[in-house]
Amino acid sequence: MIRPLGVGSAYANSPETFPYPYVLFGLGRKVGATVGYAHFDGSQKHSTLLMDLALKSIDFVEVFQFGRLKTGQWYQLLNAGFQVTGVAGSDFPVALNNWTREKEWSRWLPLLGPERMMVKAKAGASAYEAWSQGVRRGEGMVTNGPLVELKLAAGGKRVSAHASFYLPVDRLEIVANGKVIASGAGNTLEAEVPANGPVWLAALAVSGTLQAHTNPIYPRWDGTPPDPEARRELGRRWKEELDYYRSAPLVFPSESEKRQFFMRGEEALRILSGSRQ
Repeated sequence: MIRPLGVGSAYANSPETFPYPYVLFGLGRKVGATVGYAHFDGSQKHSTLLMDLALKSIDFVEVFQFGRLKTGQWYQLLNAGFQVTGVAGSDFPVALNNWTREKEWSRWLPLLGPERMMVKAKAGASAYEAWSQGVRRGEGMVTNGPLVELKLAAGGKRVSAHASFYLPVDRLEIVANGKVIASGAGNTLEAEVPANGPVWLAALAVSGTLQAHTNPIYPRWDGTPPDPEARRELGRRWKEELDYYRSAPLVFPSESEKRQFFMRGEEALRILSGSRQ
């Protein structure tokens, strides 16, 4: 473990600010690591997540944990024009502390935790390499039970979702740019792909308290935000963070590293305040 894994005393438990996540992620990628943020909830205070998102230094954010699928926060990043792979994690054994607090969720808790990020792999392939490459490509799904897939058909004009589980699938949804465009009970569902503008698509399957969500597919995508207000909101939030960092008692190893941090922060602000990636 290399610390700090955040920036500033509020998030990293230390005033030391180097190496901050952007630096660590770059070092990790050089040796083949898949990098990103756990415990994403869309509103982390004093986190450089938005900077790393804008500068494309991360491969994923964790959107499913403790039975909570954080679609609203995830969709905001997607609608702001960023391709973001969602993953899941169990946080075992910390998850055991949630047995009393999360009664419905904890009834389903197996030994290593229920929430998983799953990708397809060929028989005999390295499980980790297949998983890691799938994450980097934005494939697969997050789940704590059901399986769900999403496919384009009819030359990209229609999309179909298919779910499977040993229990009935109570609700299957197809989502386009954060809005449900088709919904029903059962294992299969189809919909028309929206005809105009940039679009991302995903599928959600729900069975009781269990659920699965595909990673998005992008039939038409050029980095233009499907929802310009989502992009503006990210820009506002990152500006607030930069203002905080300028006044916070952060400790850098040198003035050069401090300048480099704020140069990257300003570059991220320009991207987040713009209309494209």
